[in-house]
Amino acid sequence: MLRRTPLKTKTPLRSKTPLARGKRLKPIGKTKAKEIAETSDWRREWLAEHPRCEVGPILDKAGVVNYCWGSATGIHEKFKRSAGGNQHLMTPGNLLAACSPCNSQIEDQPVMARELGLSVRSINEIDEDDSPDLGPSFYRKGK
Repeated sequence: MLRRTPLKTKTPLRSKTPLARGKRLKPIGKTKAKEIAETSDWRREWLAEHPRCEVGPILDKAGVVNYCWGSATGIHEKFKRSAGGNQHLMTPGNLLAACSPCNSQIEDQPVMARELGLSVRSINEIDEDDSPDLGPSFYRKGK
């Protein structure tokens, strides 16, 4: 049956029982908390070995305006864990040290990131010997 007039409510909608929430929601789930605990040690070690942002020089070389801090604050994964890259997390060439502005730029501009090789859709696109050529200009003052 095709109804040609909108439904009309005669009484306002009311909840019969109040929402039952004894405590606030956990900001991080059990699985994610376990993953963070398992990876925090090697991430800290990896960042200690790669203290400089490796993304900023790549963006500079490509002529992309960026606000690189120079020192790495996190790890950028070319092949994301959310895309199935969890088992390939430690593959050489998959990780780059990145400062927050550079990582944000990669995440906000996926087309540009793919063109520069900073983001891939398949682990097969990663060259295992791929390491950024920072060059002497990277170690200039202020970067």
